Amino acid sequence: MTLCEHCIISDIYRFVYYEIPRCATRTMLEYFVRHPNMDYGASRLAPGDVTGGRREYYKFTFVRNPYDRLVSCYQQKINNHRKPGLHIHEKELRYGMPFKDFVSHVTIKKRLGEMDLHYRPQYSFIREDMRIGRLEDFEGDFRRIINEIGLPYYPAPVVNAAPNKKNWQRFYKKDTRALVRKFYDKDFEMLGYE
Repeated sequence: MTLCEHCIISDIYRFVYYEIPRCATRTMLEYFVRHPNMDYGASRLAPGDVTGGRREYYKFTFVRNPYDRLVSCYQQKINNHRKPGLHIHEKELRYGMPFKDFVSHVTIKKRLGEMDLHYRPQYSFIREDMRIGRLEDFEGDFRRIINEIGLPYYPAPVVNAAPNKKNWQRFYKKDTRALVRKFYDKDFEMLGYE
């Protein structure tokens, strides 16, 4: 069972894209729902709407290195100078807090359903029957997925990239890296990240 909040579904082309926050979700929304050159007949729905005849649809998602994804989440939620404090829904989180404090908060064990979607482990969004693309090879994986669905290919726009995107490795020290590795262990193992 997936804990996904939203999907993009096309009944015309028989596909379902399952959203994992900070893994190209806005890019997919722009591409499939708002594309200026192509009408995919797609809409954004709750995953509960993927029932009945839709069970045989082509299903896919994109994942991201857990270290990089958490930095992206931090940049969007905590360190976003364009929109300070936007998307902070937990009282323990505050705009501008140090990355180390953010990691400490995120890596406290919680039930999956209680976690903010942006840092919930990616395995909780994934179904057995879906094709998984990697953000690190977005263009190649996206092209393959489009081809497998049988759609004409158009390059995807880059939308909602984290502000001040920098090399994620510079955010980590030995202790924060160890916390993240332990907390997202299932993501690292299941998705093959180091």
